[in-house]
Amino acid sequence: MAQRIRASRSNNSFNFRLSPVARGVALTLASTAAVPLYAADSNTIEEIVVTATKRAESIQDVPLAITALSGEFTKQVNLNDVKDLVSFTPGVSGNSQDSFIDAISIRGVRTQDFGVGGDPSAAFFKNDLYEGRNGAVVTSLYDMERSEILRGPQGFLFGRNSIGGAFSVYTHKAELDDRVSGYLDLDGGERGHIVGEGAVNIPVSDEFAMRLAGYVSQEDGFVHNFYNGKDLIEHDKKAVRLSTVYQNDNLTVHATAETEHRKQSGSVYRAIQEGDIWDTFVAAIGPVTIQGGPQDVDLDQSGGDADDSTINTFGLHVDYDFGFATRTSHTGYKDHDYYYSEDYDGTPLSLSNYQQDQEGDYFQQELRLTSDTDSALSWYG
Repeated sequence: MAQRIRASRSNNSFNFRLSPVARGVALTLASTAAVPLYAADSNTIEEIVVTATKRAESIQDVPLAITALSGEFTKQVNLNDVKDLVSFTPGVSGNSQDSFIDAISIRGVRTQDFGVGGDPSAAFFKNDLYEGRNGAVVTSLYDMERSEILRGPQGFLFGRNSIGGAFSVYTHKAELDDRVSGYLDLDGGERGHIVGEGAVNIPVSDEFAMRLAGYVSQEDGFVHNFYNGKDLIEHDKKAVRLSTVYQNDNLTVHATAETEHRKQSGSVYRAIQEGDIWDTFVAAIGPVTIQGGPQDVDLDQSGGDADDSTINTFGLHVDYDFGFATRTSHTGYKDHDYYYSEDYDGTPLSLSNYQQDQEGDYFQQELRLTSDTDSALSWYG
């Protein structure tokens, strides 16, 4: 039989699955830390504004089961991509090291189909653009404004494929400040561990500004493959995003263009020499050497595991304020090229290999009219 290796490394230490007790403690801490409740410079409660109902409103007024995570919190706890949000969302479970989302379960609802045409049970959105299939969903979290995770069916507001819930992430938009601003964060460690994130906001005029953000994450593999001498669970991720804003009295236009390339190992498996199945297998084909002890992070695997994707995204968001309501037009286009392979028998023999090669193009156009939140009757259409 084969065992999936789920170890991950941070700088100079290995992190493995937590015990049930440890997970319970971590979840308790996460539920209190997920959303900052108090302003940093006063004792007043800071209002948390979300757009889960297609309008900006306080999270206390949203009649939905929702968890909101700020961009600053996302950076502090080192959440790297959208699947990492699972760790800080009650009622949501499942994660993996690859780009598949079939393992994510919201209130026990999950899809078992990880094929090219499989429909997920949870919808994923980035800046209101639907992320679509495996290979196009898992993108890096950098220069983030906030994340919103809704639990329970969301078909009315988010359409199909949201029977379990919806994940919505929002990046920082260009801002009409009075000066140029930006930041740069760098992190390094052993085994070629390098993470860099930065952004610069440039106001061009009183009505137009642009923002350029970038991200890079690299790390050498730490699972040694005795079969070919290579290391697995390495990754190389690079992304860049350009956003602009134009704003006058009634009109606001946000445009975004982003590209990301992700190259990493697929899921890694190690065969375990135990049980009747293994004895039958050895009796049929002869001895098979499996290197390493039970606690060693190494294996003897023949497959050239890969999890490579290139994702390009373009978005145009237009709001026009009529006074009594706001007309919104959201246009989006995404294309992706994705290849995945894994050798899940965990032996140096080609017994059970899986491959998936896909390309996708998505176009989205949404028009909506939303009432003024100050009116006595709130409506949406």
